[in-house]
Amino acid sequence: MDLVINEKRLRMKEMRALNLDHFRALYYDFQPNGPGQSDAPPAQAGTPKGAMKKNAKRKAKPHDPVTWILDCYKAEDWHGTLSELDQGLAGDSVNPALLWLRADVKARMGHATDACKDLETAIGKSEHNVDILFTWAEILRVPMQAPQKAIAVYDLIESLSTSGVEAQLYHARAAAHIHMQQYQQAQRDLEQCLGSEWDGSRPLPGAHQDLAHMMILNREYEAACNALMGASKSSGDMPDQRCVALATALYGQGKQEKALQKLDQACKISPANVTALKNRATVKGALGPWNECLLDMRQCVLLEPQNQTLQDRMLDLMAFADDSHDIDVIKLSKLLPAPAEIGVLQKMEPISQLHSTRTLKALGHTSFWKQPLFQRTAPRIPRPQPQRARGRSVGKACASAAASQPEAVPLQDAQGRPARFPEAAGVYAVYSKDLKLQYVGMSRKISSSIEKHAKEVPHLVHSVKAGAVPQASRDQLIAEWKSWIQEAVNESGQIPPGNGQEKELWSAKRVKPELKLTPGKGIQDLTVPLETLIDQVVKNTKVVAFIKGTRQQPQCGFSFKVLSILNDNKADYEAINVLDEQYNPGLRETLKTYSQWPTIPQLYVNGELLGGADIVEEMQQSGELQKALTT
Repeated sequence: MDLVINEKRLRMKEMRALNLDHFRALYYDFQPNGPGQSDAPPAQAGTPKGAMKKNAKRKAKPHDPVTWILDCYKAEDWHGTLSELDQGLAGDSVNPALLWLRADVKARMGHATDACKDLETAIGKSEHNVDILFTWAEILRVPMQAPQKAIAVYDLIESLSTSGVEAQLYHARAAAHIHMQQYQQAQRDLEQCLGSEWDGSRPLPGAHQDLAHMMILNREYEAACNALMGASKSSGDMPDQRCVALATALYGQGKQEKALQKLDQACKISPANVTALKNRATVKGALGPWNECLLDMRQCVLLEPQNQTLQDRMLDLMAFADDSHDIDVIKLSKLLPAPAEIGVLQKMEPISQLHSTRTLKALGHTSFWKQPLFQRTAPRIPRPQPQRARGRSVGKACASAAASQPEAVPLQDAQGRPARFPEAAGVYAVYSKDLKLQYVGMSRKISSSIEKHAKEVPHLVHSVKAGAVPQASRDQLIAEWKSWIQEAVNESGQIPPGNGQEKELWSAKRVKPELKLTPGKGIQDLTVPLETLIDQVVKNTKVVAFIKGTRQQPQCGFSFKVLSILNDNKADYEAINVLDEQYNPGLRETLKTYSQWPTIPQLYVNGELLGGADIVEEMQQSGELQKALTT
């Protein structure tokens, strides 16, 4: 189960506010008049009465100009603050504190380049004041989106060994590392943050939870649980987002029931928490209560009706449920929103050809908020029919299901035309070419199940006998399926092979795991250069794709495109996640050096680099890719 990171909090997309006490102290260090003295000239005699009345309407400035400037700053009156600072800097003597504050205000107003110019002057006049350097790093990290340069400034601040900013420094540098997806470095900084003090107070708020997120991304689930419990102990509460993070850590340890309890707690605290609902649907999908899983996804769609990804995930989940014996067909139509609530029911046309299916366990590790790697045909939702139109009871329909299509029908007739099978729920029996019964199954959609078997075990699928029971409940379907199994045992004296010893051939196939270049102990543990490992994989593997993310959860659209093309071609390939810093540390940059190719993904076939997503797509359209994959 993937953790949805609160990027705004973890990356800290808001600049930290200035330490105003430090600003005031720095200002007076460079102010010859000292505290409490005004630089404004004394009031001249003979001031016009009109001007006096006009000034009386405005709040009088205090004698200390800094107080007036800081009042504007605290009120977030950026234009007023900037105007006062410009007046203060109009004299011959330039105070670095005023330059520092003006740079901060300019950055918040969207003028980051001008802000950096002020900071360069302020740094030169203040002899590398740590507070000014920190603001410079914050501007580089947030508005200028240059985390690498920001990290260099943070490193400079650390080298100055000035006390009082360590925790704040480590927390901010961790955010820059997270921006660059350097999760192990971020974790180290957060650990240092929690071991430091900021201005004599306790560690920065949220650092425990941020550290837990990094540990989860680095698969240190037990340590993440300890960090989250430390966060709760520090703050004295357990908010919904922390419950979600703790559930993710528990799930990573295989404690699914405890994870579900924490997600229930999160949903109770905040019923509109879409992240908690999506994660709870994932856990329920792994544990098996499919109807409840679909209910959670339905609630997510209702909370975010404009979220196309959620709607696609809902359809994807329903389509995957075609082969599940745990779905109540009658109740399924009640789980989706009504057309008046949301237009998702209008999207029930086929999305694309069925490429693959996942096991229930695999679904438990599938993110419900990422674009699916394998899109599948979305089933039509059975609409309730009027009572008079039913004609006969469900019990009678089950009793005569075998009689509805008593003979096995070949997949293709004599002219090569494909046979049509029911798109409703029911029971079916699959026969091989020698008319031996191979498998008896039940499904929400018989046609989809038969199509899947024909692709996965074509040598065992020649003809099919199907009995549709559109209005049957789960218990009635199971009873009918058992009767077909019993009939097969009575005729042959044994259970069909697909329901017994050869069950794995007919069940959903496991998704191939990603290739890992190291044992996960860090790059320092390697005895050979990383480039050598890359070269060995490329030369010893026929097809290998270096991607961002995993097969089931690609982290960028280009990786998704390459994986989709490979799956369309039914290619046997290896995938390597360049973002996995635990097992593939430093791979992202080393691969670019090795290949002399600047982007990810990269597809190699027979030891040669074919290119990225665009080139692979062009080769697919021209037919060159299929030729390369088969030679």
